[in-house]
Amino acid sequence: METIRSLNDELDKVNSALSRELEFSSATDLYTQYDQSWQTGSLRSSLHEKQMEVRRSLKTLGGQVETMEAAFSRVPNSPPCDYFQDRLANLRYESNIEVTHRIKLQVIEEWFSTHHEKSRRILIADGHTIFGDIQDLHRDLKKFTDKITRFNTALQNHLSHSSKVFDSIKDLQVSIFSAVEDLDYWTVISKISTARDEWMRPDELPDDESVENLRLLLQNWDIKSGIQADFKSLVSIRGSVREKGNLRYFKNKADLENISSNGLSYLILIILFLGFISKVRGQAPVQLTWCVDELKAIDADNVISLCNYLGQNFITLCTAFPDPDAETLILFENKYKLDSERRLVHCELAVDEGLDEDEEYELELEGV
Repeated sequence: METIRSLNDELDKVNSALSRELEFSSATDLYTQYDQSWQTGSLRSSLHEKQMEVRRSLKTLGGQVETMEAAFSRVPNSPPCDYFQDRLANLRYESNIEVTHRIKLQVIEEWFSTHHEKSRRILIADGHTIFGDIQDLHRDLKKFTDKITRFNTALQNHLSHSSKVFDSIKDLQVSIFSAVEDLDYWTVISKISTARDEWMRPDELPDDESVENLRLLLQNWDIKSGIQADFKSLVSIRGSVREKGNLRYFKNKADLENISSNGLSYLILIILFLGFISKVRGQAPVQLTWCVDELKAIDADNVISLCNYLGQNFITLCTAFPDPDAETLILFENKYKLDSERRLVHCELAVDEGLDEDEEYELELEGV
């Protein structure tokens, strides 16, 4: 009896607690009557199905999280990669938390909610800067090429006249041109420069084609110096000349040096230099002095034409050679002769107008 009484008291307490909990609840038609599915076997089977469903869902979640994790880690040292790895390391070693797929998903959510937009703005700014620098390089190289083209055009007028000065040189054709378009990276930076104007928006990243072109450009990128354009190395010469009926071509320095054995390349270089000087000097009355070595490398007829031609262009020739002949010496007003010890032993100087040629003059030499 005592036991029954005790059980009734406990039952009353349970009923009282249930009444309080269910005071504001109302029964539905679904659970007003007993259902066979409430039996232990049915409930156990339903529990097993739900557990299997949870496992499948966790496996699917794990695969999707791993895909996102691979995307974050695809580019080492990038902001997403560094953030993801640092956050996971902090959770593992400092917070002592087991890093599950759910935890990784939370880290990914944190990135997109707090850091993604900031990183994106920085990336856009860097993209504008990098592609802008490439566009500046393209613009500078294009200006350089245009200047070379204009200079070559102006040079042709002088060359057409100069080619008639020397009897041995006929049909001289010389072109100074820019080798910019032969550079390995010229096509790529041209595409980048054109594409930049198309994708350049305040809040847009470069398109896929621009990024791919940048990857191609990096193949020509030196780790220490980047990409440099040595303007002097980008100027090339090519042309042709007819010598005694034979048409000879030259495409580089070596071809020009070996074009002839009688100083033909010497004369072509002098003609080019005269063209450069005329372009720079213009109409200014500037007298110049040229030092030309090994004048005897040019045949005698061309030496006479050369001296006359330089004189017409207000250029005084200064040269030296070991075995002068009378035909060559007569071309020079001032002549000096040195011995084997390079000591002056004889000189002939032109006398200024108004002075008496028969008058004796003293020449003071130091160290003689």
